[in-house]
Amino acid sequence: MKVSPHVKIYKFPITALTSITNRITGVFCSGLFLGGGIVNICDIPIQTYYYNLSSYHHIFMNTCVSFPFVYHTFGGIRHFLWDAYPTLIQNTKTTKSSWVLIGGSFIASCGVQYMKPIDYFFDLFSKQGVKSLNESIYKSDQQTVINKMNNLFK
Repeated sequence: MKVSPHVKIYKFPITALTSITNRITGVFCSGLFLGGGIVNICDIPIQTYYYNLSSYHHIFMNTCVSFPFVYHTFGGIRHFLWDAYPTLIQNTKTTKSSWVLIGGSFIASCGVQYMKPIDYFFDLFSKQGVKSLNESIYKSDQQTVINKMNNLFK
């Protein structure tokens, strides 16, 4: 298959790559929430598989989950800043902010993965955690609801 010569020599600007990456991470985050909900509804014991993995796999999976969330969040903050301060949208400044976005996201996601986000979500959205929270809400006991929510986030 022939390809036009300009495609082979074209180098994507870093701002285009960060824009594409922001869209991909947004789709990943949506898919992760959707997939997590389906797994929870279908009662698939994914936690058992996860806890049987080695610690290296835990680190890898936590980093793979945390990077898209961190990157997409930082990318969103950058766009909010651009909306608030349009003077920041200049070629040199957007190139620098793209490199800061990539580096900051990488460093932050490495730090976040030590917080074990997958373990946190398993605890938060486990059947027992959701069931006890719902029981408290139906009782309309405000203090009990607050206590249950505090226990979930410990």
